[in-house]
Amino acid sequence: MESDEYQELLNSPEWKARRAEILKDRGYNCEECGSCLGLEVHHKGGYIRDQYGELLHPAKYPDHRLEVLCRRCHAERHARLNEQTMSPQRRDNTSAQPILQLADCETEFQAWLISTGMVLPEQWDRNLYPLSWLWNEFSGDFIKEREARPQP
Repeated sequence: MESDEYQELLNSPEWKARRAEILKDRGYNCEECGSCLGLEVHHKGGYIRDQYGELLHPAKYPDHRLEVLCRRCHAERHARLNEQTMSPQRRDNTSAQPILQLADCETEFQAWLISTGMVLPEQWDRNLYPLSWLWNEFSGDFIKEREARPQP
């Protein structure tokens, strides 16, 4: 499957070095919102193929096809792209899931932040990173892990 092959390329040392270079060149900030946490490199325009039709290694993508985004902006970008490519019938039939709010699971979220080492409690206590901001940055990862856990 094409996406499996691509994922393998993203795990390569060549991509990791290229990713680090792009992050450094772009000042370690999300190009959309300016955040410096949870940064990812977005490949604009999807896969690139070489002259033989093979997937081009993402480490060889030109700079203008790569963009530094935080997790939230990256997810929003993909959501917009998916929305643009989704048929109107399918768009109308998608049911909105209830949104988990920070107030519903604040203690659990704080414990998760500590367990992942993303942010230390004293950082949000001193308002370096307000808990609401951390929720905006990391709630997607938290919710995925929470839903993947077996329910008692």
